[in-house]
Formats: sequence, structure tokens, C-alpha cells
Amino acid sequence: MKLPRLGFLAHLTLSAVLISGILSPLARAGAPAELLNFGDYRRDPDGTTLRPYEYAYGDWNKAVSAFRNQATLIKAPSGNGGIGDNHAGLDLGGMTAVDLILVIGDGNLAKKLNFLLQDKDGTGNVWNLDLTEKPHGRDVRFHLVLNKPDYVEKPGKTPGLNPGKIVVWQLRGDQSALNVEVLAVKLVQAP
Repeated sequence: MKLPRLGFLAHLTLSAVLISGILSPLARAGAPAELLNFGDYRRDPDGTTLRPYEYAYGDWNKAVSAFRNQATLIKAPSGNGGIGDNHAGLDLGGMTAVDLILVIGDGNLAKKLNFLLQDKDGTGNVWNLDLTEKPHGRDVRFHLVLNKPDYVEKPGKTPGLNPGKIVVWQLRGDQSALNVEVLAVKLVQAP
């Protein structure tokens, strides 16, 4: 597999993630339930490649690389964009929190990203993901308490997010002109 052009340290980081199995502890017995795997790229019998996201938009549209069974790399020239799925069908019922796992690349200059979960009723909860002072090249867990978002983007008819009926998720940039280089790994049930 040909790796994208990255800075030397980011290339070593990505290689470590992909080759030496830094993510393998997540797959061990007793690990939190995996809800969304950003490395889940499958091939349908008709030849269609199915990926863990439905769409990419803005500057991220052509800046997303697939690493099958590993992660999704976003290496974009700005924070003007995102990836997401409008048919997610995530059931987080009974959960109070989830952890979003990312690896920040050396080429990342963005200060933050945000993550949206929207239920069937239209309520969209958003959490800001502060990337400042986070280590580069290692998995970073962002703890998202489901009933305590940083803000509600759009309230639905019924107040509050229904975690049992999540239909949309989005990982989005901060709309800045700064480079984004992150590896989206997994969304897991918080321990």
C-alpha cells in the first residue's frame, strides 16, 4: 500500500499505527464495545467499496485516505470541511458516554475539530475536540458525555439527544485556514 506524503515524523507515526499495531490493544478481550470503526472498508459482492463514512465535503472532499482495517486519514489544507454519515444507525442506548479515538499527525495545525451526533428527531449535539497540547503520533481519546454536549446545533421536537436512535454523525473542521492532519480510528463505548 502506498502511504500518502507526510512529514517524516508523521510518516513514522502512521507507519507505527499501521504496521506495528499500536491499535491492537483496543481489540483485546474486555475492550470497550466498538461502535464505529474508521478502518472498516469492505467490498460488496457487486464490487462496490463500502467505507465507514458516507460523504466528505469542502476541502476534505479529496483529502481523505482509506487504510483498510486500520483508520481513515484526513490530510486537508484547511478546516473547511468534514466527513459524515446520514444513515448511521448507531444505537448508543443505555450508554452515558463514548470515546472518539484520533491520532494527531505532525502536519496538523488546526486547534480543534468537532464531532456531531444527531438523533432521528433532529436533535444535534456537538462536542468540541481541542487538539492543542495533545500528543502527536499516539491515540488520543476524546470523552463525549452524551447528555453534556458543548452545544446543541439544532434542537429536535423532543428535547435532548436520544442515544438509541442516532442517524447522523459528522467529524468536522473548525472552519480555519489551518492544515488538518488526523487519523480517525474508532468510536467506542466509554469504560
